[in-house]
Amino acid sequence: NQCDNDQDFAKEVTDAMDAGKSLVKALYHLCKSEFSTVEKYHSCDEYEQRFESCRTLLSSKTLDDLYNDDEIVGKLFAMDYRLSPLPKSGITRAWKAFSVLSRANSQKASSSSS
Repeated sequence: NQCDNDQDFAKEVTDAMDAGKSLVKALYHLCKSEFSTVEKYHSCDEYEQRFESCRTLLSSKTLDDLYNDDEIVGKLFAMDYRLSPLPKSGITRAWKAFSVLSRANSQKASSSSS
């Protein structure tokens, strides 16, 4: 049903944003030379422990099995998954917001050049 697809898509977007935040945090810690903080979650030892805890499960799976598992990759990669179109009301609201921002920026630019 359409509502479920919308909720699944929203979850996928949220998960992607969370992954992006995690990447930014890791880069932040690297820039501050806080390597031990990054290493805690991204070291070879950490990955080895994670793989060891899943060894039994992973030994009976193929890559195709893993890619076809919604619990691992989500529903965005499913062959029959279709994004729902943005409702007309959503497009209208977005267009109005962009119009207001555009006008505000134009007025700001013209007042600062005067």
